[in-house]
Amino acid sequence: MLRNTVGDFTVWPNVVVHASIDYRAEVPVGTREVLVETEVSAVGRTSVTFAQRVKLPDGTLAAEAEAVLVAWDREARGSRQVSAADRAALVGPDG
Repeated sequence: MLRNTVGDFTVWPNVVVHASIDYRAEVPVGTREVLVETEVSAVGRTSVTFAQRVKLPDGTLAAEAEAVLVAWDREARGSRQVSAADRAALVGPDG
């Protein structure tokens, strides 16, 4: 999702500061495909929160996950603000 909105790590440096997953149903051995739905659920001053759902081919919810990424300033070695342009790319102009 980042690559399609604000760019990959080389363009939009970031670090993962939180990741969690709740398993809801078994993904049986031999399952060849799952569907992963990803959305931006929040954009803060320096962070972006992603919500993900993993679904089996029949639509069964197998897992829900959340990841928080902080925009990273390589030179300062710390967080940086998410710009207005990046916010608009991530959530749309009305977000």
